[in-house]
Parts: sequence; C-alpha cells; structure tokens
Amino acid sequence: MATFLGYSNFNGKNGSKFSADLLYDILEQNIAGNYHRIRLYGYIRSWDGYSGSGSYAPFYINGQNAGGFSSISANQYSQVAVLDVTVQHDDAGKGVLNWSLFVDTSWTLGDASASGSLELPTIPRASQPTSTSANIGDAITIYTNRKSPIFTHTITWTFGSLSGTVATGVGDSCMFQLPESLYSQIPNSQSGTGVIYCETYNGGTKVGNTLACNFNAYANQSACLPNVSIEVKDINESAIALTGTNQKLIKFFSSAQVDFSSSAKNYASITANSIYCGNGQTMAGDSVIFSQVESGYFKGTATDSRGFSNSIEQNVEMIPYVKLTLNCEVSRVTPTGSQVLVSLSGNYYNGSFGTQSNTLTLKYRYKESESSTWSEYEEITPTIEGNVFSFEEILDYSFNYQKYYDFEFVAIDKITQVNSQQSISPGIPIMLLCEKFIELWGNKAFYLNENEELAILGDFKIGETTKSLNDIAGGQ
Repeated sequence: MATFLGYSNFNGKNGSKFSADLLYDILEQNIAGNYHRIRLYGYIRSWDGYSGSGSYAPFYINGQNAGGFSSISANQYSQVAVLDVTVQHDDAGKGVLNWSLFVDTSWTLGDASASGSLELPTIPRASQPTSTSANIGDAITIYTNRKSPIFTHTITWTFGSLSGTVATGVGDSCMFQLPESLYSQIPNSQSGTGVIYCETYNGGTKVGNTLACNFNAYANQSACLPNVSIEVKDINESAIALTGTNQKLIKFFSSAQVDFSSSAKNYASITANSIYCGNGQTMAGDSVIFSQVESGYFKGTATDSRGFSNSIEQNVEMIPYVKLTLNCEVSRVTPTGSQVLVSLSGNYYNGSFGTQSNTLTLKYRYKESESSTWSEYEEITPTIEGNVFSFEEILDYSFNYQKYYDFEFVAIDKITQVNSQQSISPGIPIMLLCEKFIELWGNKAFYLNENEELAILGDFKIGETTKSLNDIAGGQ
C-alpha cells in the first residue's frame, strides 16, 4: 500500500474542494548498488460533491509529465499519474528523496503545486573494522562491525613493508596472530603501527569502499632481552701465586679482567655494553680490567637498539686483604742519655691467601745524620693481635746525646713494603756547669763578662717557649 508524501489544493475557483496528492512505494533497496528504486503516484481528490472538467491537464512529478486527466468526478480519489525514480545513497548509506508535483488544468480550477523531501532508510554499507593490539607473537582480535548479518569480509594487513591476508569469508570477527617477522620492521623501536583492511561483500558483490583501522604491535620484552654472559678472572700473576687460582681476588691487589658477551634478538642490535664493579666503578666495553679491585661483585649490562636492557651478575670470592700500614715514633729516653725508645704500630692482614699465608717482617737501620753510611738492617719481632701489630722497645745501642741520628723502619708482607724514616736531635741537659758560664736547657743563664763579673742572661728559650730567669726562679 502506497504511503502519503504530500498534497496541494488548487488555486482557482472552488480550488479548496480539490487537491493533487503524491504517494510513494519503495520498490527495491539495492545494497550492492547503494540505491533505492521508488514509485511515485499522482492522485486527484475531490469532496463535498464538487466536480469539474475541461481540456487534458498534465500531472508533473519531479518535473516530468507522469500522467493527467480531463475531468474530476464528484468525491473522486483516483490515481492519474505514476513515475519511477532511483535515489542513489551516499557512502554512509544515507539517501533523501526530493519530490515535487505540479498540475496545470487550464480550467477555472487553476493550478496545484507542492514539493518536499523524505529521508529514506539507510542502506547497510561497508563494514568499519576495529582491532585490538598485542605483543608480536600473540593474537589480536579484528571486529568487522558489519551492518548486515548477510555481509562477509576479506581481511588483509600491512606492517611496514610486510603484508598478507588474515582471512576471507569473515563474519563478525576473526583472530590474527602477529607473525615474528614483524620484528624486522621495528629494529629500533619497542612498538609499531600496522593497518587492517576490510573488504565487505554481499554474496559475491563488494559493498562500498575498503575501510581500514590501525593496530599496534609491541616488541615482547621477555623475548627481546639481549643474550648476556660474563666471566671474571684475576690476571695479576703475583696474586694468582698467592691464591693458587685466577678465580679468587685479593682485595686492593688483584687485577680483575671482566669479559662480557652480549647479542641482540629479533633484528635489534647492541648499542651499549657496560660493566659495573661493586666498588662503585663502571666501565664501558666488552672486556675491561679493574686494577687493585676492592669488590668481588660484578654486573654486566647490555642495551639494544630498542632500549631493552639485560644484566648478569657474578660474585667472585675475595680475600679480605688489609693494606699494610706503619706508624713510627722514636725519642730519647733521657735528654742526655744514649738510649732511644722506638714505638711502632700498624695494620696487617693476618690470614691465608689460599696456597700461601701472609707474613710480616719488621726491620730497621740507622745512621748519624751527617753520615751517608747506614747500619745493617736489624729485624724486629712485633706483637700481633688480629690484623694489628705493635712494637715498643729501647734499642740496644748507644746513641750519643750530642748527635743527630736518622732511622729507617721497613714493614714487609707478601704483597707490599712500607718504609718510614724518623730522626732524633741531640739531647739537651737541664743544667751544664762550665768554667766561665752555666747553661740552663742549652741557654747561657750565668756567665763571667770581660771584667770577670757575673752577668745574668735576660730571656732564653725552653723548647718553643721564651722565658726569663725570674720566671724559672719563680717556678712559672
């Protein structure tokens, strides 16, 4: 049954009792062609017993002569014209029927005209796909979002220079496992963007344009971390002789060579290698040497062109060597005596390196300061408690209190030797009685002048302090 579109009364005598009407039927909705075929009908209506006649009056629909009439009966409502039209829809499936009617009777009844538009049902069009994203090697889901349950689809993809077909005959959705080859397109990035293309079919006929959406493919970090390996060995031959192996280190003494190997995965490349030692030092490279190493902890880190980093650690047994130190002090026992007191102390590693235990040798020699000839070395036996040694003793020699002497002390263990030199100055008696003067602390305090009269020195020094004789006499 036709559907009413619009009408117009006539504009002449008794025109309000007559009208020209326009109705329509949808004959076809063509999904593949994206159009509607519509049939428009022209009707003449009269009421209240009015009628009329005259020359043939054409009925124009959308500007075309679609029929006509020469008389109108009382209370008539009949079809007098018909026109088929095709309405092409836009890419979104939207379409509008624009219509018009015009009747010219040449009668006293006059003319009738009307126009308008009608929005037609949307025609299902090409499916707009959407997609999830995933790590390379995992699957994404592609949704067609089809407009009609009878539509099927062909799904294809591109990613960089790569492309392929996901599936044909797809209904609502399909799965696509992202191939490992995608890594070749993102050697310097952790992700990339590809395109999904969707062709929509109604049976064997393509519907609308090919539509597309993007998907993101991520580099799977666990699958892309660089391969790494590390090897640490001591290359100090003297240290190896003490430990018996290059797989142990002696603190402050060994030279640790660290060989670090790395390789990138999935088309990436290695951009940086670094090696860290637990003493806080980091070096770049594949093979580095940490001299006089202070820690047995090492970590190698490789970074690839995608920015992924992988590390490996190694802990090497370290002998806790204590650096040998030597503190010395020499002094005269009495100002005018010939005895010298020696006090020594220091740190010493009192333990085993592996194949050899550490040893400590202390020795000394001396000479008069004005001489170039040293005495023979004499060994000293210290007291050792843990990693600390000490020695205090009066030397069994006579050192003239009026002379300067130089001393050299030497501490030797399996790794190092420490030397220290000390000196003593001549001793100064508190009082010295001479024929014509008296000295106090090495200063003339009383003396006979040229008249053989007793004179008193005003000020004199005791060490670094200036005193007067009155100060001494007063006990200050």
